[in-house]
Amino acid sequence: MAGAFGMEGTGATSSGRRRAGGILVVCVVGAWIALAGRAAAGEEVPEGPGGAPVFWSPAGLTVEKEIRVAGSPQHAFDAFTGDVSPWWDHHLASAPVELVIDAKPGGTFHEIFDDSGDGAIHADVIRAKRGEILVLRGPFGFTGHALDLVHTFTFTADGDSTRVKLVIHGAGQLQDGWADALSGVWDHFLGRYAEWANTGRAPAE
Repeated sequence: MAGAFGMEGTGATSSGRRRAGGILVVCVVGAWIALAGRAAAGEEVPEGPGGAPVFWSPAGLTVEKEIRVAGSPQHAFDAFTGDVSPWWDHHLASAPVELVIDAKPGGTFHEIFDDSGDGAIHADVIRAKRGEILVLRGPFGFTGHALDLVHTFTFTADGDSTRVKLVIHGAGQLQDGWADALSGVWDHFLGRYAEWANTGRAPAE
């Protein structure tokens, strides 16, 4: 009998715990939704540990660009990768010794400052197929911020030229105006890249 009672008691306890766990999950999720709604409306929500106000926002951005360059998709891809110092004119060092997009999975878009080997990784290459697609993930010029940017470049033949499309998705520690800034910077870079791809000459500074 004791064994029977023990089994019944264990079953009841387990069932009760499952019900309690389910109620807790519903309550927590409901609280998150309520707080998210208040934060999205610009309201300050209850203080967290240390007395600091807690805010939650599903911040994100999307930027799209498209340009056309002369030549095949393979040519357009090659002009965009490898040594990009002829057309990429924003960097952390005044005169980096290396500025390269190593277009292979596991490669990086990196900048080497000087002969000591000091430098920075601006993005990781997470997908690459020559003449078709290049996907970079990293902070680019926003180094030091908790920001995740994914840049997807596609290369599509269009007659004797190539359409290069860029789609940027970003999330994280965003600030007002950053989407517009990112859009403007890429107008600048893509213009210089197109000149390099079309002529083989580095754009004027």
